[in-house]
Amino acid sequence: SFWLDHIHPEDRKRVATAAACQEHLPYDEEYRIVTPSGQVRWIRDRSFAIKNAQGETYRIAGIAVEITAAKQMEAYICASELRHRALVELSPHAIFVNCEDRIVFSNLACAKLLGAIAPSQLFGKTVLEIIHPESHPKVQRRIAKIRATNQPVPPTEERFIGLAGSIIDVEVAAAPIMFEGKPAIQIIATDIRTRKDLERALLETNLQLHTI
Repeated sequence: SFWLDHIHPEDRKRVATAAACQEHLPYDEEYRIVTPSGQVRWIRDRSFAIKNAQGETYRIAGIAVEITAAKQMEAYICASELRHRALVELSPHAIFVNCEDRIVFSNLACAKLLGAIAPSQLFGKTVLEIIHPESHPKVQRRIAKIRATNQPVPPTEERFIGLAGSIIDVEVAAAPIMFEGKPAIQIIATDIRTRKDLERALLETNLQLHTI
């Protein structure tokens, strides 16, 4: 038919099959059409059967709406998310995502910092499991502030606990993000153990000098 002839070849068979069944089954399809100028447009096509008193279908009613702009935006967002994810994966900083107070994503640097074999070893853990108890109140206040304001919080020093129990001094930045359609918090942690060791050594040296 004229209509099917203008549907993109990759979508034509699927749409033709769905259209043939629309008298008996719900019909709600998204597909591409090719215009006479060769442009590709996206369409959302819906229809429903209208039945008489005997339950027999006597007419098919429907509506078709162009959704090209929405599809283009969807593709742009998907590409942006993939680029962001690739940058996060390769970052030398430890990065993880807190969604509903559990770790749902971690890059390799974060797994290494916490002594995990792979990022997946951290998935599902509560955020407080990797936070030293002395840092719990601060972390909980920061999480509550991010959720209340939907704004990043300034970097601060905290202490993490590795899977083997080691204490890890870190500087942490946190910001709200969307992760797989849900509100979440992205945490970027920088290992500052070397700096803290130097600070403690300098303090100890100064104390020794004051006693001389």
